[in-house]
Amino acid sequence: MSVQSGFNKFRLNCEQALAALKNGQRFIKPKQGNGVNCRQYAVFDPDTKRIIKQYTSKASARLAALALHSAGYQCEWDLTEQNAKSRVDVARDPKKLLFGYQWIPTDDLKSGKFKMKEADPYVRNSELKSPTNTANVLILKEDTVSGAEIRGFESEESAYQDWLQERTSSVAAPDDNAEDINISAFVKSYLDGQASINGIIWKRVLPRQSPVPELAPSL
Repeated sequence: MSVQSGFNKFRLNCEQALAALKNGQRFIKPKQGNGVNCRQYAVFDPDTKRIIKQYTSKASARLAALALHSAGYQCEWDLTEQNAKSRVDVARDPKKLLFGYQWIPTDDLKSGKFKMKEADPYVRNSELKSPTNTANVLILKEDTVSGAEIRGFESEESAYQDWLQERTSSVAAPDDNAEDINISAFVKSYLDGQASINGIIWKRVLPRQSPVPELAPSL
């Protein structure tokens, strides 16, 4: 199970706990102070440029990180009650990720006041977007929110399998029946239609044509 699935499960557990509370139970409003601890935090994927999860405060982000660590998800650090806060703080740096993600105050994310992950200078941008040969790409997976091209596919079948995974991991996925999640439905609604999942689309592209070789001048 992926870390993103862990975030979704953690949120579901929180929602169930809130739903179980008796009506009329009061919550103590946290002290605002200087507003630093009450800033919303976003869990940001530095590769796809997508927000994976948001928390209402640094404290809730720290608790979520500890919960994921306790659940056994692979982490770059040995998290403890003592160092979790500082690890969330430094995780805004793309070189000090937490569970593979940057943890950034939402207002800083919106204003662009954070460091972006540097692309490998020895890898072309097209190779970062897709593990396939770009000359054979027929379908592109794109994030319409950020405009980023996530990866490419050489066949409808490979794009369909990726769509199934995206649909399974998305909390906003539609509750379709079996007939609506077969490859024919995917092709009709997504490749040939305008359907999307959380702003993610799969679209057809024309294959890249190889340059025509120049003929040597005749003598």
